Amino acid sequence: MMWWVALSFAMLQLGQPEIVVAAGQARAEAQAIDKSFDAQAQMQLAKARRTSMKGAKGAEREAGYWASAVAYAAVGVHWPDAGLLLLMEAAYREGECWRVLGESGRAVGAFAEVCSLASGGGFDENGRKLISPARGLSRKETSERGVWHARAWLERGHCARRGEIWLRALTCYSKALAVRAAPLRQKNDAREWLAKTHFKVANWQEAVEFFGDWAEHAETPAEKVRARDGQARAWLGLASSAEADATISAHGLAQAQQCMVSLQTEMATLVRDPGKEGESVRKALARMVTPGLLAEQAVTAEVSIASLAEAKPASKARPQSP
Repeated sequence: MMWWVALSFAMLQLGQPEIVVAAGQARAEAQAIDKSFDAQAQMQLAKARRTSMKGAKGAEREAGYWASAVAYAAVGVHWPDAGLLLLMEAAYREGECWRVLGESGRAVGAFAEVCSLASGGGFDENGRKLISPARGLSRKETSERGVWHARAWLERGHCARRGEIWLRALTCYSKALAVRAAPLRQKNDAREWLAKTHFKVANWQEAVEFFGDWAEHAETPAEKVRARDGQARAWLGLASSAEADATISAHGLAQAQQCMVSLQTEMATLVRDPGKEGESVRKALARMVTPGLLAEQAVTAEVSIASLAEAKPASKARPQSP
């Protein structure tokens, strides 16, 4: 089955019963939390509980995260007509706490609640039932909604990936990338994990495409280095795959080399920059995997990226005397 066909089928499975059960358990426990005088106070109580456990270890730490998760759940339980953004943040923070505790089902349930709210399941700041998730929100608030929405899909993807449920992970990461209001940072996180997950399951061509897409949208030169390194490794994966004939293998190998040559050309100036950006690029180059893989195959690239990573920054010019 082609991965995108299976992915479409997997999208129908995201409302899995365990999400509903986990969410119901959290709500039942949250009922025992005292109701504050308003939603903001309820949220501050939850934040205070989480802050108070800093430095805690062992059983004390686990109990603290558990209490914090239930306190965050209480925001939505006691104040279901609170503002959309407050409810989304509370559900997301609840999910974070469950994730730390290893309670994957509860975590996914909380993150799914964030996605439901973003899709219109909530109230606006005036207590009116939302018809559209963006109704009544300013541009800034719409962007914030996009952040929570995309981050929740990313977290759902991470939970599936850790459980090696690959199609569900790809589905969730695709959903994160599709969030229209999400900032570039969250979209790039989705691109990165789509690429890495496809790489993990040997979908080489898809990995090449998503690593390339990530590189094209990278926010920093160091991020672009990481993306191109991944893309080159995906080309090498395609070249060495069991399905590859001599032509495909040669093409994959040539593309991996070309990735390195192009990267060298693009970073040639930055790598000698004595500033912070130059330092971050040199570190990213030094951590690359592709040059070592090419060396193992006795391939001589036109330009050695490894030598670039070791290049010393140019000394700052001294001001001349007038």
